[in-house]
Amino acid sequence: MRVLFASWAQTGHYQPLVPLGWALRAAGHEVAVLTNPSFVPTVASSGLTAVPVGPDINVTRELRERFAALSATRVTTQTAGAGGQERAGAHARDLPHNQMGRVTMSSVLEGCLAMLDDALEFTARWRPDLVLFEPTGFLGPAVATLRQLPSARVLWAPDYTVGMQAVTNRLFGAEFKRFGLVDVDLTGTVTLDPCPPRMQVRDDVRRQPVRYIGYPGPLPPAPHDLTVRGQRPRVGVTWGTTTHNLRLHDSYLAPDMLQALSTLDIDIVLAVGAAELPEFGRLPKNVIHAGPVPLRDVLPACDAVVHQAGGGTMMTSVIAGLPQLAVPSLDDTTFNAECLAATGAGIHLKPGTDAAEILRCTELLLADPAYGEQARRLRAEAVAMPSPADVVRVLADLTT
Repeated sequence: MRVLFASWAQTGHYQPLVPLGWALRAAGHEVAVLTNPSFVPTVASSGLTAVPVGPDINVTRELRERFAALSATRVTTQTAGAGGQERAGAHARDLPHNQMGRVTMSSVLEGCLAMLDDALEFTARWRPDLVLFEPTGFLGPAVATLRQLPSARVLWAPDYTVGMQAVTNRLFGAEFKRFGLVDVDLTGTVTLDPCPPRMQVRDDVRRQPVRYIGYPGPLPPAPHDLTVRGQRPRVGVTWGTTTHNLRLHDSYLAPDMLQALSTLDIDIVLAVGAAELPEFGRLPKNVIHAGPVPLRDVLPACDAVVHQAGGGTMMTSVIAGLPQLAVPSLDDTTFNAECLAATGAGIHLKPGTDAAEILRCTELLLADPAYGEQARRLRAEAVAMPSPADVVRVLADLTT
């Protein structure tokens, strides 16, 4: 069969699709990925076939500019007439999450609609049998609806976007009127859910379990000394790339957290890229900069992990069987952290938590065996789920 993938042009959204693409290819099926022209190199580097559609949009740059403009508007409004000074740059404290969500969703939808005509032209020639998409890859369900194809939504974390089905007409109605349609199914024929049962959303959506297989991109393996345990407790610290790339300065909490954690009698593995490293200044002696290495390599040698609750980071930590301290700053990452904490395998802290609380919670994760026991139980549930290769037959059955 021919399988069409659709993803928003962000690495954290696309990468969870890649192992499924590999499994389909290995089973003899054809795979093509609809994407923005600027995102073609990322898709090509994963070994899958990229199909550029629509205008050349740099999603990260566009979002960064929109957030900065929104922040500047709010600051100007707050300081006008009060003799205050305007500040440059986007700050999370200036952007209520509902506004950030609307800005993000507007960008996603505009990009989807800009790609739709080219995507329909390609599908008329290529004639796919099935469409797979990640939760914000709205081009996927749009094409599936218009071409009357079965589809599968591929999650990478707890199902934060499932409620969007209730507003599909408002999202797509105006554009779809020219096709004679009034609605589109954003959940697909089936949802592939990588979360262990205790982390899954409970609803009436048809769900197929699938094991989370992390794909970190074309990174070199981690050095050997980071893959084996040392003499002291080891804590991993990572913060993804989204908040740094979008210049959401007040949401990039890793440097402050690192300084607080470095006062403990532990070793810290800092897994951030070169672009983020200047934010940390001079590293304390008990901090090892791992560089941009696959988290799946270094986390199994850690005793706990501290992160921003991004989907890929959290699910990789689940597979590693680690207790987690999650400090989210966005709506979707807050949802992730809440779902994790509900399992007993981690702790959810709110942004702005002081250093004393961060230290207390990290020490608690290391000292209280209950967190480790629940983390290992969660890992056992996660790795027992069907692999992407096992799920290929389920997907093939959708087309019959």
